Amino acid sequence: MNDFESLKALIAPPAWKIGNSFHFFDSVASTNDLLKNSIPTRNLSEGAIFIADEQTTGKGRSGRVWDSPPGVGLWMSMLFEPTFSMEQYFLINIMTAVSVYEALKHAGLRPLLKWPNDVMIGRKKICGILLESITLSDRKFIVVGVGMNINTSFFPDSLQQTATSLFLETQSVWSRKNILEDFLQRINYFYENLDRSIIKIWKSKNTILHHPIQVMTNDTTYAAVATDMADDGALLVESGGKLEKIYAADVSIKFEG
Repeated sequence: MNDFESLKALIAPPAWKIGNSFHFFDSVASTNDLLKNSIPTRNLSEGAIFIADEQTTGKGRSGRVWDSPPGVGLWMSMLFEPTFSMEQYFLINIMTAVSVYEALKHAGLRPLLKWPNDVMIGRKKICGILLESITLSDRKFIVVGVGMNINTSFFPDSLQQTATSLFLETQSVWSRKNILEDFLQRINYFYENLDRSIIKIWKSKNTILHHPIQVMTNDTTYAAVATDMADDGALLVESGGKLEKIYAADVSIKFEG
């Protein structure tokens, strides 16, 4: 049974900055694109959230499509207008991932975080996060897309080895409203006093540091070991005896067996 109508019953507490206005859609191409295009036309301000029951062309990293069928997931985008410098925008990415982690842990799962913006259960992704920036006049916004697989019971063949959901992990149907509310409580808590301490929290929940990895850039693919996350959000890796900072790449963990 589709519980999308129950999502619309969520009322944000007055203290919430993120979630002070909700906008619900049965089907959209991409909540990120719709939110970006709606900032001037709807006179949106920080805290607005667009939520769709279905995305027909949901956006993932590097131009990928995020599978977003109706009735089973949280497909949403949140609007931030941070007062700190652009060099610190990556903190919003980390904060969002940690908030998803905490909500899923509260649901009984054992999630882990993978750089730069994935939430994993074992070797499979359960949530992806996509940040996009937009400047209008002298105002700078960050649109944060979150795709969380909740009650997905099957995935296309191309995703079966790499994607999972709350339902597949627990064999139980979950209330999307409850998961959303839990997530928003946590992201509001972190955003209220966001600083670089969120990096330490991310490090304590990661699944990549000190592990052999494969780094894939536009130009090359090579083996490395992830050693740390830098203070600017870059992944520090060691390859061939040299340390390197990675800002944009696909990184996968090299599991044995």
